[in-house]
Amino acid sequence: MPIHHFTLATRDLETSSRFYQAVFDWKIVERPGNIPIGGVWLSIPGGQQLHLTEVPDFHASRFEDEFGRHVALSVPDAELDQVRAKLIEQGADIIPPKRGTSHRRLFFRDPDRYVIEVIGTTGDG
Repeated sequence: MPIHHFTLATRDLETSSRFYQAVFDWKIVERPGNIPIGGVWLSIPGGQQLHLTEVPDFHASRFEDEFGRHVALSVPDAELDQVRAKLIEQGADIIPPKRGTSHRRLFFRDPDRYVIEVIGTTGDG
């Protein structure tokens, strides 16, 4: 069962939306008109979405960490260095992994201090 979307609260909707569009090239899609707060829906290839909702007093949990709460995304391994470069260009904090793995990956904090993992995949899972 695939994940349809995940929702992240953000203090600054425009900054967070621009960040994810610039790093991952995700496009804005229409969102329902029945949501009483600001938000942006971004389309992720493969039929998934990121929903950003504006919550002005939001603060990320202190449990955002490799061994705590984080979101993991996958990209073709050949694109991982390009994603790292875009993250640095957008001012993301790159976080060294706490353990080694057989695949390449990186962690970063987005503008709202969420921890996101990006895993380089080779097409075999």
